Amino acid sequence: MRRKNRLLVALGALALLLPAAAPANAVTSTPTPAPITEETKDQLGEYMDKYGVADSVQIQLWKKIEDGVLWDSFGGAEPVSSREIETDKSISTVSTFEDGSIRVAEVMTGTPGINARGITMCSTSSFPGGAQYNNCNATDGNGWATAGFTTTFIRSANYGKIVDVWAPTVQCMKPFSCSYAWHGIVRSTGTDAVPALAQMNYGLTWGGTVTNNVQLKISGASATIYNSVNN
Repeated sequence: MRRKNRLLVALGALALLLPAAAPANAVTSTPTPAPITEETKDQLGEYMDKYGVADSVQIQLWKKIEDGVLWDSFGGAEPVSSREIETDKSISTVSTFEDGSIRVAEVMTGTPGINARGITMCSTSSFPGGAQYNNCNATDGNGWATAGFTTTFIRSANYGKIVDVWAPTVQCMKPFSCSYAWHGIVRSTGTDAVPALAQMNYGLTWGGTVTNNVQLKISGASATIYNSVNN
């Protein structure tokens, strides 16, 4: 079995959170049982294999979805463990939940600026006391769904600022369907105590609807990529 996706990591430049202001992953009704195609199992299995999820656990997770039960990694549960993986190209944190499902945050480190699944294709321009990060993709996902937007932001010693957010995207795999709701800057300038905040809202529907918020928090001191269910 196979699969692809990722999610949590300390970066020291910006923060991507999943929920916060609104309920992070809120299920508004009960999903209905649904078969999973072999093609979907192969794609998700590649991701799970990459991060060491045993075949026996994957079989149990497929059964949960087929029985109409969401994985713990969709929200509402704390991870039972986490581990960091560092290579010459990336740093990632893998969070494992009680049912064996995972969420992963990954930051690529092989290029100047920030290049990651969570924050991708960034270029930086420095100024005394800080830097501006340009055209960074901020995304979140758990294998079944990935959502995010592109942003430009500033970090300095005393404040963080989100200059712009644009190009929201959301993609998901059957039996889920995705719907974009809203994105924008909630608070353009912030401090360490109250960071600058941008947010994207989207729905993940399968019988019932899972409401998700992707949040980007910027402060002067630091920033981290989270999955909301890890907070």
